Amino acid sequence: MLPTIVPNLKGFKEQGFHIDVVLVLGYTMNRDSVALVTSLIPGAEILHDQIPVVNGTVYPQQLATVARRVAQQKLTSGRYDLFMAFEDDVSITHRNVAYFLRTTDLIKTLPQQEFPNLIPGFIRAEKNTTALSYTDKWTTTVLGSSFSGINGCCSLDQNLIIWEASPSSFSLVEMPSLSSLPVALLPIALQKEGGIEGTLVGGSAKERATDASIFAQQAGWMATPEQLKLFASRCNDTPFFPPFDHAKLANSNVEFWSGGFQLFNEKQCDMQRIVFLDEINFGDALVFHFSNDKQKKIDKSRQWRARDIREVSLKRYGEIKGNQGE
Repeated sequence: MLPTIVPNLKGFKEQGFHIDVVLVLGYTMNRDSVALVTSLIPGAEILHDQIPVVNGTVYPQQLATVARRVAQQKLTSGRYDLFMAFEDDVSITHRNVAYFLRTTDLIKTLPQQEFPNLIPGFIRAEKNTTALSYTDKWTTTVLGSSFSGINGCCSLDQNLIIWEASPSSFSLVEMPSLSSLPVALLPIALQKEGGIEGTLVGGSAKERATDASIFAQQAGWMATPEQLKLFASRCNDTPFFPPFDHAKLANSNVEFWSGGFQLFNEKQCDMQRIVFLDEINFGDALVFHFSNDKQKKIDKSRQWRARDIREVSLKRYGEIKGNQGE
C-alpha cells in the first residue's frame, strides 16, 4: 500500500495538488503501523475493519463499496475537485490525474445529448521482467513516463506489459473535435453493436462484450464531483452509492466494484471509457500495477507491449481507412 502512495505524494504537491488520503482496511492496523502510516502520509484517515457485515454475514468481496460511502460523504462538503479510489497495488501519479482532468475538459466541449456517458479511461500495465530481447529500443520520449520514480520502474527503455487489452479490444472512432488521431473506445460489457455516436472504423463490440480477458479492468475509478453525480444518475440496476443490498450482491466481486464491471456495463451504469492514441495521452492513461505479477500468471498469448498495442491500433486504422478509400 505505502509504495503505491508515498512516492507519488511529492509529485502531486509539486504540481499544486492538495490531497486527502483515506485508507479503507479490512482489518485493524496495529499501533506501530498506524504511526508509520501517519508519519509518511500526514493527515491520513485510517478506517479499520471495514468489511461489510449484515445480520452476522460477512461480505469480504464488498470491501470496495466502502470507498463509495466515503466519496458520498465527502461529496457533500464541496471541498473536493476530484475523487479517486483504487486497489492498493495500483500506483496513480500526478500525470495520470492531469491526463484525466484535461481529457474530461475536452469531453465537456462535446454536445452532451449526443455523448452523455464518456469518461477518460485507464489501462493497467506492468514492467516486463522476462528479459525479452527486441531489436529495436523504446524510443518514445513520453510513453510510460507516468511510472518513473516508482521504485525504479519504469525507465523509458524498458518494456511495459498489458494483459487485459489488445488492439482487437478497441473500437476506433473518428472524433476530430477531440483528436486528429482516432479515439479508442475501451470495452464495455454487454455493449450493443455500433458503440457511441461517431464513425466506427474498427473493432467489434459484440466480440468485446463476451471476453473479459480484454475488458481492460482498471482496478479503480476516478471522477470529478459532476461525474460522481452522473454515475449516481446512470447506475440503475445497482446504485453507485450506498445503501447497498449486500445479500443480493453477494456474488459481486472486486472486479464489479473497482475493476469496472459495474461502471462500464450497458446493463449497469453504461459509462464509456475513451483513450487517445497519441504518445502523451496514451502513456498517461497507463497505470502501474505495482505487484507486477500478472505477467507470471497470465498466458503469454494475452500479453502485449504497451507500445505495440498503440502502434498496431494506428496501423489497423490506416489500413481500414485505406480500404474505405478504394
